Amino acid sequence: MSNLMNVSSGRFDVNLKYPVYCAAARNGFESDWEFLWDRYQKTKVVSEKTVIMSALGCTRDISIINRYLDSVFDDSVRLQDIGQVIGSVAANPIGARPAWLFLMENWDTFLQKLGSTSFSFGNIISSCTSSIASNIEYREAKQFFDDHSDAGSGTREISKALEKMEINVNWLTKNKRTIREWFFSQMN
Repeated sequence: MSNLMNVSSGRFDVNLKYPVYCAAARNGFESDWEFLWDRYQKTKVVSEKTVIMSALGCTRDISIINRYLDSVFDDSVRLQDIGQVIGSVAANPIGARPAWLFLMENWDTFLQKLGSTSFSFGNIISSCTSSIASNIEYREAKQFFDDHSDAGSGTREISKALEKMEINVNWLTKNKRTIREWFFSQMN
């Protein structure tokens, strides 16, 4: 953790902050993630907050991922930053499913907090569905969106998300065998 503290003091190239912070959140201890969270809470520099917010989503710890997702509704995260927190978790292969489940479980709260005309709401929908590529998840998402047509400005994003998911499912169905064969051939 002392190395992370030295790095966060700004004694290195500013362009390396995100990769360093993300690596610390992903590969470090819970105390490293806590250090970044504390730094996020205390800093007044918006660009620093933005970098840390994205990096916090890199963790592999599901309990921390869920806690980070929950933070969007406990006033730890500014309203305008909710989409970035959700997006950073959804971009993490380990966090993609928890982010999607969080969106489904908190749909009404998102609508209430962000409003049905919020541009952020569409971005959250897009982030949480971008990695869906299985038939089961696609059917789950389609059913969910059929049951929740109250998306306001997110309605267009739902259409785009469903189209992208269908493309992902079709591509994976078509290419899974070839990819698997290639992968195993590279191991020999």
